[in-house]
Amino acid sequence: ADCKCLGSITFDDIVHVTAFSSSGALLAVAGETCSIDILFVAGNFEKILELPTVAGVRCLAWSPDCSFIASGGEDMQVLVWDVVAEQIVCQLPKQQDWLCSISFNADSSLLASCAFESRGVTVYP
Repeated sequence: ADCKCLGSITFDDIVHVTAFSSSGALLAVAGETCSIDILFVAGNFEKILELPTVAGVRCLAWSPDCSFIASGGEDMQVLVWDVVAEQIVCQLPKQQDWLCSISFNADSSLLASCAFESRGVTVYP
């Protein structure tokens, strides 16, 4: 099958991570800009929301119902945002290194994360 490029979206700084919401309606983009940009897919990827962070973001995960987005990265901390309220609803304890992966389970009752130099996965209820 022939894969064609739909287009490109440029940003002011380095992008490290992208994540589509499970509905496909939103695309979250983050990196060195110290923010998470939420783009509206049907609106030609228009930025509809900017969530500020204190450091570069290396990983993102949407909750299955698209109400929350978790971020992690160079501040060594997982933040969980309420997307509608545009505020942090949970801030997890700092890890020993930059975070490189986070994931919600299917019913959002668990959140798992791991750091770059870690040999383990941390799971939070």
